[in-house]
Amino acid sequence: MAPKTSKPDRTALLVLGMHRSGTSLLSGLIAQAGVDLGRDIMAAAEDNPRGFWENQRIVSLHEKILGNCGQSWSSYQALPQNWQSLPDMDVLRQELRQIIEQEFGDSPLISIKDPRLCRLLPLWRELATELGIALRIVTIVRPAAEVTASLQQRDGMATDHGMALWLRYNLDMMELSEGLPTLRTSYRSALEQPAETLAAISSLCGHELGMDDAGFADSSLQHHQTESVDDWSGQLYRLLAEGDAPLPTIYASSIDPLVMALADRATELAAARIKPEQLSQDALQGARESMLFEQAEEARRYSTAMEIELEERQRYAANLEQELQARDLDITTRQEYLDALSAELKQREEYAVSLEQKLRQLETSQEQADEYAESLKAELATRQDYAQSLEATLQQKDEDIGRREEHTQSLLDEVERLNRELATTTEQLNDLRHRFRHWLRLGNLLKGTPDTNEQ
Repeated sequence: MAPKTSKPDRTALLVLGMHRSGTSLLSGLIAQAGVDLGRDIMAAAEDNPRGFWENQRIVSLHEKILGNCGQSWSSYQALPQNWQSLPDMDVLRQELRQIIEQEFGDSPLISIKDPRLCRLLPLWRELATELGIALRIVTIVRPAAEVTASLQQRDGMATDHGMALWLRYNLDMMELSEGLPTLRTSYRSALEQPAETLAAISSLCGHELGMDDAGFADSSLQHHQTESVDDWSGQLYRLLAEGDAPLPTIYASSIDPLVMALADRATELAAARIKPEQLSQDALQGARESMLFEQAEEARRYSTAMEIELEERQRYAANLEQELQARDLDITTRQEYLDALSAELKQREEYAVSLEQKLRQLETSQEQADEYAESLKAELATRQDYAQSLEATLQQKDEDIGRREEHTQSLLDEVERLNRELATTTEQLNDLRHRFRHWLRLGNLLKGTPDTNEQ
């Protein structure tokens, strides 16, 4: 499967720490600040009234992965070197990837808390690379004596066993997170300075986180508190809580003596069942504690297995029910779709019939239009001929009018000439009249005849 690409700013904040070390408090503060922890959150319990703030699906799968390695949460032995290549790991790995995608989707900032992460971190580093998610680590530690006392009260776990687990989880946590951006804190710091702790986490992950509930960090819930000790466990605790540099390699080998001590305790337990009088009072008490814890642990493992199986069956039944509902819905949807298709098909058939009728009408109209067009063409040709004849007649009349205008102009010129001649003749005639009258008066004078005719 090709690696999935995702947004560059997608970040997963992993809370790492040994059981009973304050991981629930730290994860609860992160959740109160609005960070996405997924949908399937584990319910609160009597031993953790404020909630575990763990994703139930992830925790259950983590326990299955440890079981595939022949271990559980309370196993202090190192995981097999090739544990990621063991049978069924590919299936479990794909299941974890599917849970991440289903629980968180494309949330830009998510947070995951489970103490088992201390041991299974290599698997998460690999999946984060495939999914394009940047990992940020917050480690939280608590003094070994407080952790073992809490485990003793809750589970009846022997002190040596609890100490071995404290070493295993914390040393694995530090070794496997090497190279990742990491913030180290302690249960006491998170409890007494929650706002400062969230501010440091904000700087680590690049998202602003603020206090939503100032009363969430309740010191009254801390039932086990010890004074600081200066033995090797106290020195290691201070390095885990306050140091920034990698732990000295000497601590990686310090777990082996306690593992061997537990093995010796198991041998003593077996002998105690045969000859209990041979055991010292302290050894007998430790053997009894170990026996009680083993019985409790066996019951817990069986109960966990039953819960996981029941959860899987419930999930399978829910999936079947959802699938059945989906199929019923799909059948209903398909029937509605078929009914809609039938109605649409009927409408389209009716529409096709109406289109055929309209087509025939259009064909008839087209024929009529063609005939009318032909008649219009003939009439247009006739009118064009008539227009041409009118144009010739008009041109002839224009020519006639031109000739007439020329003739009229010549007549006007002739009239003007005649008028000029008439004027000249009139002037000459008037002059002759004057002369005639003059000579007539002169003749009358000579004759002695009175001039009685003045005109």
